[in-house]
Amino acid sequence: MTDPLGRKHAWLTPLELVVLGAINSALPFILFAWAAQRAPAGIGAIANAMTVPFTTLIAFLFFGERIGVWRSLALAIGFTGVVWARLILGEALTSSMAVAGAMILGSVAIAQRAAKS
Repeated sequence: MTDPLGRKHAWLTPLELVVLGAINSALPFILFAWAAQRAPAGIGAIANAMTVPFTTLIAFLFFGERIGVWRSLALAIGFTGVVWARLILGEALTSSMAVAGAMILGSVAIAQRAAKS
């Protein structure tokens, strides 16, 4: 069995681990902290709540990840929760409450999916 680079093993070299860690962990946290200093808290909360739906969309579009009916439903409920909390309830809620509501709706959808499988 070979990896995409033609090596006989699938282990990563230390340099590959450093690059992978920088791209997957360090860079997103640095950019999120930088953006949090420059944007209102509500925008940061919405961006943070939309991480999972956009990650799933990228996995679907670029990496061929299959999204079944239950995953689609869970993503739709999570996205609807974010939109509902921000647009429908408007200024009545703080950003933290909006994100908490979206997380609860998304968690319920995921828990229902796990219970059925």
